[in-house]
Amino acid sequence: MFTDDSDEAHHELGIAFKDLLELSKFCLNAMVDGVAAEAQPREFTASDAG
Repeated sequence: MFTDDSDEAHHELGIAFKDLLELSKFCLNAMVDGVAAEAQPREFTASDAG
């Protein structure tokens, strides 16, 4: 398991984790932007009352 290239593998894993973290932040920001867009004030209509 522990070979000379384990440090390299660990480094690759760190890079992959960092990429995943960046992607997560991007997705989270996109969701927040989507929710903010949904939350924009709009006209209240009779159909909203059910």
